[in-house]
Amino acid sequence: MPGGATSQASTVPNPGAYTNPQGLFSPGARQPGTSYTDYCVGNQLVAGTDDVYQAVESGGLVFWKAAAPISDWKFDSNSPRPEPTWRSTSNCYRGSLL
Repeated sequence: MPGGATSQASTVPNPGAYTNPQGLFSPGARQPGTSYTDYCVGNQLVAGTDDVYQAVESGGLVFWKAAAPISDWKFDSNSPRPEPTWRSTSNCYRGSLL
């Protein structure tokens, strides 16, 4: 079943959602979040590393959209984990990431 759980090791590296997925990931691809996917709700920072992101397509563009909590991601035992975000709440102003 495509997208189903497996006990097999990953066959490709999981770099994480570290940059714009356009041209790098096909729609439907999932990656653990990174600082690149940080965002703000009001003046509160939401760390991108809290979620798994899925590449979605709209209007010919591909972008990351939060799809599941990071606890749903099964890292291989030797896979690196994304670094914690370097941002803080002080980087948020009225819903904008500064």
